[in-house]
Amino acid sequence: AKRGVPLNRQVSPGLQNAWIDLQPPLAPVSEVRITGRVGENIGIASDPWEALRGLSASEDATGIGHYGQFRRRFFAPNEFAADLLVKGTEQETGIVAIDRWTGVLRGSVPIPAQYSSPAPQSSSFVGHYFPVGVAGGAVGVSLLEMGAERSLWNRSLVDQPGQSSLTFAGPAGPGFAVFQNKHRLFVVSPSSGAILWQRSQPESSWGLQVDQGTGIFGDDQVLVVRLADKQGYLVYDTATGRKLREGKLNLDLRSGHRPFGRKLFYVTAPEELENGSNRRFRVWDPLTDKIVFDEPAGERVFFSSIGEHELAILNRFGELKIFDVTAERVQLVHRFGADDLRNLDNGLNYLRTFADAHHYFINLQRNMAVVQTVHYNYAMSDTFIPAIHLRDDVYTFAKKTGELKWTRSVPARSVLQIDSPELPFLVTVSRIRDRNDANLQSLSVEVIDSQTGLVLGQQSQLPADRLLTFSYSARDHRLTLVGMRNLIELKLVLEQAP
Repeated sequence: AKRGVPLNRQVSPGLQNAWIDLQPPLAPVSEVRITGRVGENIGIASDPWEALRGLSASEDATGIGHYGQFRRRFFAPNEFAADLLVKGTEQETGIVAIDRWTGVLRGSVPIPAQYSSPAPQSSSFVGHYFPVGVAGGAVGVSLLEMGAERSLWNRSLVDQPGQSSLTFAGPAGPGFAVFQNKHRLFVVSPSSGAILWQRSQPESSWGLQVDQGTGIFGDDQVLVVRLADKQGYLVYDTATGRKLREGKLNLDLRSGHRPFGRKLFYVTAPEELENGSNRRFRVWDPLTDKIVFDEPAGERVFFSSIGEHELAILNRFGELKIFDVTAERVQLVHRFGADDLRNLDNGLNYLRTFADAHHYFINLQRNMAVVQTVHYNYAMSDTFIPAIHLRDDVYTFAKKTGELKWTRSVPARSVLQIDSPELPFLVTVSRIRDRNDANLQSLSVEVIDSQTGLVLGQQSQLPADRLLTFSYSARDHRLTLVGMRNLIELKLVLEQAP
């Protein structure tokens, strides 16, 4: 630091503006004015971190065009910094990375035509690192190296002499990355690809061959490898590969399950009892071999994850419980009334959940749509901006107190997961189609105050488009949604101080 110069004056203007643009509005938002701009400045987004990165957001570097011409997409977690698209032919294939904040092309890396990408449910992405499985080996890729069009490392992972089977990527952390081919399990260093340990396959199929998303899960302490029946498992020490134990879970394969790091949420298999179902919602910790969450489930099971650490369930008695799996603590308990559930076993279809810094949002989707409109409504299932798809009744709870703040019924909508910066409202989007003329289609955007549930702005005659990314300027009080052909601007009107 320079002596005699205040620290807040030593920051470069570019970095200072970047910090400002990541701040939420300084006053309550009273209105959001929504306008569409057709085909204007598409693909050129200002990058407030440009000077710090040493990268240019020039027109030649724009990545917007790549969204319309790709063979496959890597489904990275919401917090990952880039969209990853596979481009090329069966002979020449590569991955391109497009900055989620700006739409700028950040780099590419060639990969073999035969490859495997991490499953959407896996925890394979760590910071700027992600893995790619290839025939006879694996590739470690870093966003920091893609600008130079090179991978972080390439490693040969021998299956059996004379065999070169396709490798699949499993969970990863700062000190480990899991890969598996037809006959062997490998744990390597994510920074160098060096093999830390390996094990031979104990039976005809196991691990990622059984389930690419959840066949292997764990953290830096233990790894769990599921066996062919999907109920049996082996537990290994992550650092050394030492086998710690083996066992079997009473897991209902039809009801779904989800790892949270090393812990596994699952529903127990039903048993025939005179007084009804005895199925349970459970979270199992393989490190201690203990059940850390145990709730009765009904004939039909309703559960949903909230981010990477929380779980929501509706138990047999109509109670909503939100459980922090990492902290092993119940965060919210709410008993719905009979009118809210409208017959838990027959009238409810899905439970969807998400959260912001201050609220939990719970969506109960019914067998029949609750809201009828003059046109057809469809969720935005093709958006590249992470989204939660809603329909019917939304309940909003305060995180601190558990108080039910507001309820609202909505037609089919997608809530865009814009978590940086922290905005005090929900941006919902949907495709709408005329009931009499299917060729009349448009895009609808509705902005809802997170605190009150009131509509701050709505526009339903925007040109139909596929949303790709967004940008936010706190200085201009403006959120911009970027589509393939159009821009949608949301101008925030702040309340004036008395």
